[in-house]
Amino acid sequence: MSEKKRFSLPDGARSLTNKVFSSNTKSNANESNSDILIIERKNLLCVFKLVIKDLLNSSLKHERILEKESFPLRHFFIVFEHILLHGYNGKKSIINTSANRKDLWPIIELITRESTDTQILDISTSTKEMTNIRTSLGRVRAWLRLAIMQKHLADYFKILIEQKEELKDFYDQESLILSEESAIITGLLVGLNVLDFNFCLKETVLDQPVETSIDYSLYLRERRMLSSTTKNAHPPGAIQESIDELDDCSSLSSMSSSPAVGTIVPNDNISSGEGNEPDNSYEQRLANVLDQKHYVEEINRKLERTVTSLQERLNTLEQTNKSLIEDNVAKKTRVDQLEEQVGKLTAEKEQLTSTYQRKIETLNADIEVERETYQKSRTGFDSIYNQLQKKYEDEHESKQRIESVYQTQVSQNNEFMESTKVMEEDIKIKTTLYDRVKEDHDRLAEQLQTEKAEHEKKEHQLQRMEKENQMLRQTINELEMSIEQANKSKQALADRNEKLDSEKTSLETDLHVERECHQRLQNALNKEKEKVSTLQFDIHELNLTKQEYDAFKKETAIKQSDYERKFQEQDRTIEELALKLQASITREHEFIEKDGLRSSTWVRDEDVKDCYQCKKEFNTIRRKHHCRSCGQIFCESCVSTKLTLASSSKPVRMLTSRVTDFCQRVLKFWFSNERWMSLDHPPDKNTPISGTVIMRWFGVSKEFDQQIRDNFQEDLVYLVNNHEQVSATVHHPVYALACVIAFDQFPRNIYRGDARAFSFDDKAKALSESLIAHQGDKRLPYIERAFIYLPFEHSENLDDQNRAVEYFRSLYGEACDDPCSNEHVCNYLKEFIKAAEQHRDIIKQFGRFPHRNIVLQRQSLESEEIYLSDGGARFGQ
Repeated sequence: MSEKKRFSLPDGARSLTNKVFSSNTKSNANESNSDILIIERKNLLCVFKLVIKDLLNSSLKHERILEKESFPLRHFFIVFEHILLHGYNGKKSIINTSANRKDLWPIIELITRESTDTQILDISTSTKEMTNIRTSLGRVRAWLRLAIMQKHLADYFKILIEQKEELKDFYDQESLILSEESAIITGLLVGLNVLDFNFCLKETVLDQPVETSIDYSLYLRERRMLSSTTKNAHPPGAIQESIDELDDCSSLSSMSSSPAVGTIVPNDNISSGEGNEPDNSYEQRLANVLDQKHYVEEINRKLERTVTSLQERLNTLEQTNKSLIEDNVAKKTRVDQLEEQVGKLTAEKEQLTSTYQRKIETLNADIEVERETYQKSRTGFDSIYNQLQKKYEDEHESKQRIESVYQTQVSQNNEFMESTKVMEEDIKIKTTLYDRVKEDHDRLAEQLQTEKAEHEKKEHQLQRMEKENQMLRQTINELEMSIEQANKSKQALADRNEKLDSEKTSLETDLHVERECHQRLQNALNKEKEKVSTLQFDIHELNLTKQEYDAFKKETAIKQSDYERKFQEQDRTIEELALKLQASITREHEFIEKDGLRSSTWVRDEDVKDCYQCKKEFNTIRRKHHCRSCGQIFCESCVSTKLTLASSSKPVRMLTSRVTDFCQRVLKFWFSNERWMSLDHPPDKNTPISGTVIMRWFGVSKEFDQQIRDNFQEDLVYLVNNHEQVSATVHHPVYALACVIAFDQFPRNIYRGDARAFSFDDKAKALSESLIAHQGDKRLPYIERAFIYLPFEHSENLDDQNRAVEYFRSLYGEACDDPCSNEHVCNYLKEFIKAAEQHRDIIKQFGRFPHRNIVLQRQSLESEEIYLSDGGARFGQ
């Protein structure tokens, strides 16, 4: 080999070239990062062009088939890997390490997501399943080799550079992938499709870093360098010669024997071998012939595909044509047969009409004679039968009335109890059925969606088939029209024949039925005569029992009137005594409480061993608590009922007094014992309530009113006279709820139809306002909170009505937005909103509630009277 020639680069070019292929050198402090990336980009593009040229030229010697990795192919993969890593910052994460900046697998995943080719999925899965590859860098190298073997590397790279927005998260703005020069790389990769690559990836080692030293003498010849005095038009460090002007010396690539190194390191004194002779004309002709061969094969494949598709379409058209011809012949023969049948039917029709006409005339004459005789005999029997029937019915009804009076009174109570049990069982059954129906509905909805999708696909297919069959349908429709005309004439004849048959049979049956009725009436008349004789005897007995019953009824009526008069007199005296007694009891309680506060002594702990109220023994768990009001000692459970009095500067513990007992009884009575078993443990916010309880609240029942009157009327008067204890319940929402219900709901039941029913509304509204101001209503369940807002609904002020509507709407929204919301609770609250809006609309229209005018002795306007007469709302009053 002749003496090697030196290839030297400027100092700037050497340093920046080292920056491209090595990570060990540092950039100059004065140069910015963007300028460095631009210079690296141009150098990489120049070297990649040289590598592609050398690879194509060296493959001509092997008939464009590469089965092993030669030096030009290895140089190609190394440079292409550096192109992908140029300006690559890795996937953005919290911890950005150097390993992330060299991991190119996210780029491969981006290509697989955006590509529509199914072969790329096979490449990705096969690379992941290779057992000899363990690192992400090895998977990327294997993926590149599989893609170049499929001749789709250029297509995949084109998909990659089209995703500009997503690549900005991985690459720097001045990187080669994001630049416009990336399209040049795509064009260079397209040129590799003329080569056939066959690699065995199981034997190659791809995980370890590949180190090689690329000798530029294989690609370039020595050129004269420009003098240092001339100005450099390129950036410092860039390769100044254009690639098109560089002499090709790729034939020396086969003579290279440099070892593999970790990075591509350019040498300042690069040795260059002597150039070989240029390729002869035979190799050029061979390359041209191979190119033409590949082109002709592609055209041949496309033509074969078109020929097969046209052949299949021709076969289908021939089959449809044959089937249409056969159908046409069959329909013509069918039309001839139908015409012959029509002629036969017309002849038969004329014969039948003549014979049936004669029979009908004879039958009509016989029927008229029989009908006259039957009507004469029937009128006499009907009059006798009707008289007897009326007498029998009258006596039977009187007997049933007497018997049912006693039975109804006995069975009313039993029926009421049974009906309540049946209603509860029906409610349980209906709730379970509702849940099942809801599950079936969801399942059917999913099935409906799938069936709709399938139905739409089938409709698209049918539309295509209809367009193709329109021409065929026109010919078939013409034949069907002729057939339908023949069928219509045939059907008309058949209908006329059936009508004649039906008329004949009906006349025969009528005659037979009338004869049988004559015999039945004769037998019935004999039986009715026998019944009349028996009924006359029963009537005589019933008259005797009726006289006895009337006498007993008069006696009981006289006794009942005497008892009612005495009961009313006693009831009035009891009410008067009760009011006097109640006033004296309240005064006595007040004196006792005042005296107790004055004369109460502080009991010593050593003297007491049991709780003063529940009489339970004290121990280490059950501790002692002094009451500051009476001085006695109680346990924790008894002391837990405490109130904050408005007159006291500090909280004062209150024992289970009349107010707390009253509140507990109110909540258990109004909402049921199961819902409020203890005031210390209120129900959950989303706990539903029974429908029977709701019907009891807003219905009109004398029994329910009497229960409230008997159990709570005295305590209601006590609460009115003890304003301080009522106002203290604001700090305890549970007790405040009971007081609001007592002031707002109980008077409407106790004093129904009286002006006192509305006299406690101001107290209820004031207590609700103070509770809302302290946000105590938020601590109650959703159903119970509704009763805190009802006093605003019962007010005759429009502002209060608007507040009630707003409170109920916000309560409904809060209940529905609750993650543990209950559907029944939301439905109940929706009904409260409707009632509040109804009350507000009445106040908007009249400024007051018209149904209260009579009770409050107010003069009603004409519009109010019209409203009430037309069925306006009275709300149970």
